[in-house]
Amino acid sequence: MHRYLLGIVLVQILTALLVWLGLTGSGEFEWLRVVLPCLCVAVTAGFWFQSLGRQTALSEIARIKESHAKEREGIQVSAERAKQKVLRDAHKQITREVGKARSGANIKAGTMFVAMAGLGSLLMFTQFMTLGLVAMSTAGGALGGYLLRARRERAALPSGEKQLPVESGRSLSRIVRRRA
Repeated sequence: MHRYLLGIVLVQILTALLVWLGLTGSGEFEWLRVVLPCLCVAVTAGFWFQSLGRQTALSEIARIKESHAKEREGIQVSAERAKQKVLRDAHKQITREVGKARSGANIKAGTMFVAMAGLGSLLMFTQFMTLGLVAMSTAGGALGGYLLRARRERAALPSGEKQLPVESGRSLSRIVRRRA
């Protein structure tokens, strides 16, 4: 505003000075001596005001672009945070579901081993010694293999990291969908 005010005051002073100088003389083309310099002052002032307006508009556009860039960056950061939160929550949910599926499988496997050992003991008491020993050693071997596999899986993981296993060729998403 102060830039425009200075220009307006300067144009009025120059115009008043030119009119005063033009009125002091006499003749038939004296008005031409006043109009031409006033026209030059008006054109110069118009270009000056246009330049000031363009500069003001460009600085305002730059300010708005900067504020939009900051806002866009804030939106991107919040979207990235939300994405990470969704991924973390999904990972927790999948881990929970896999844990449920694994505990169910562990209960079934344990029940099978106990049943096999019980059958072996029953066969040994009923005088089927060889068949009872075979049943008990099969149950013991299967239990040992199961425990060895679990120990190797835990030892293969880096410390503190949990791996989501894919069991026997089935995809994890199928396991989770089937459990849900």
